[in-house]
Amino acid sequence: MDERELLKEALDKLVRLARINKNTLTESKLSETLFELKLDDSQLELIKQFLETKKVRVISEAEEEAIAEARNKEDDIDLDSEDVTAIDFYYEELKGLPVYSDAEKIAVAERAIEGDEEAQKTVVTMYLPQVVEIAKLYSGQGIPVEDLIGEGNMGLFMGCHLLGCLDSVEELDGHIGSVIMDAMDALVSSEQDDEKLIKKMAEDLKKNKAGTSENEMSLPLQERDIFGGDELLREAFELLAEEDEKEESGKGEEEE
Repeated sequence: MDERELLKEALDKLVRLARINKNTLTESKLSETLFELKLDDSQLELIKQFLETKKVRVISEAEEEAIAEARNKEDDIDLDSEDVTAIDFYYEELKGLPVYSDAEKIAVAERAIEGDEEAQKTVVTMYLPQVVEIAKLYSGQGIPVEDLIGEGNMGLFMGCHLLGCLDSVEELDGHIGSVIMDAMDALVSSEQDDEKLIKKMAEDLKKNKAGTSENEMSLPLQERDIFGGDELLREAFELLAEEDEKEESGKGEEEE
């Protein structure tokens, strides 16, 4: 594996570590993960800038302790009412799933790795509860837990069709956890990219909005495909309208 691939692997690991820790990462964990790459200070600064684009905060150990202490005073995971309802619903659904002993899990995993399709379906069932637990860790990023669970389930399903690439049963837990998190990471990144795009479009529209109606601003089909569809345009206009209202409100208060 060359240095570029090692760096990519390290960055993926850092983002995942941050996701399960409410988008925070300690300086020591950053240094530990990147240690083998022997990066200089300027390269480390660039990596921190990359992490910022992923909405990851690099914090000191003292800050982490303060955050942990604050969280201990609250619930283990801060969820809104809709997320709690969704999780309760999924847990209720999962109660009907069969329970497997450790020996049964190993036997099923071995058959699944050998290509047995029924065993692969059973592996999906076995790991559905883990999807919910991982989704809870990814909460608080502006994405409904229900959506995270849906993406995680899809990642789990797809991952179970790739079990043939594993060399042993011992690799199963890591593989399943990885594909579930990959799916949720992709969803989070997509949402963040949409947010940036909407803000940029709103700024562009603001510069050129004089005398221009929403219909006139409609993009050609090719550009709509690039920008993710007309829904983003609508959201951009809504954001623009909100900013205009705030500006007008501010001007009114100044005049008073």
